[in-house]
Amino acid sequence: MQHARDGHPGLYGRRSHGAGGLATDGQQQREIALGSKPSAPRVESRCLLAADGANSVVAHSLGLRRRRSLAAAIEVEAPVSQDVMQRFAGAPLFIFGEIYLGYLWIFPKKQHLSVGIGAFRPRPGKLQATLERVMSRYGITVAGLPVHGHPIPIYLRSEKISTRRVLLVGDAAGLVDPFCGEGIRFAVRSGRLAARAILTGQMESYAKWVHQTIGLNHTMAAGLALLFYHLPWTCFQLGVRNPFATHAFIDLFSNRAGYPEVILRIFGSLPFFIATELVAGMAGLFGGARQKDNVRSAIYYNGLA
Repeated sequence: MQHARDGHPGLYGRRSHGAGGLATDGQQQREIALGSKPSAPRVESRCLLAADGANSVVAHSLGLRRRRSLAAAIEVEAPVSQDVMQRFAGAPLFIFGEIYLGYLWIFPKKQHLSVGIGAFRPRPGKLQATLERVMSRYGITVAGLPVHGHPIPIYLRSEKISTRRVLLVGDAAGLVDPFCGEGIRFAVRSGRLAARAILTGQMESYAKWVHQTIGLNHTMAAGLALLFYHLPWTCFQLGVRNPFATHAFIDLFSNRAGYPEVILRIFGSLPFFIATELVAGMAGLFGGARQKDNVRSAIYYNGLA
């Protein structure tokens, strides 16, 4: 499911106000200073939760996350013909193997396609050139259209993400998933850890909690990403086509599992998956494609039940 996030700030503001908070809109902050600064508007608070994104003004002003690692992505909202629109209307498409340590995507929206590309530390100009080249294969023209760039902060090591009174959360803390580039789950999780730190008076423990519950998970995700992006064909055959692996990722994105469990389930299922494909292949030799599919469905249905 794809959806716009334009309405989220208003929702968060209403929730904040309902909980006794103060929400302001349309005020851009270029600097944060702890203490008094006569020329600037003053807001008094016991603590500050910074959820101001990958280019966090708070982090920059206070010298936090100075060794941050960044990936990059660009996105284009592309008008296309009705034929191309119908081709991609059913589901998003992800394209691997076209750029080092990255992938491209095509997301269907109501009246156009959202297409983009992301990669870890790409060379200058590489993202746009690759996006134009690959999209042209699908009948999608992106040259001359507005390009939206997005830094993607990656948490790869224990970093300074807090002070005695300030906690970075979400993208501001660099908590994007190194494997797929998704950040909503960890924004929510870090927000809960920050609330716990404030309510229990343990703000000095926040960075340690983040590293233990998110950072170590991200280390495993980064290792899986290196394997996947270096061996995309092999990983597609043994991973993407493996229903045990796809179910493991469903549990991951539903917050029912972390990367250590997902990796164990993927590699643990490989002998069964390979044996099943061999048996199904033999059945297909004698009974045709339908028999092959029936054998696969029966085995995987019982194995995943």
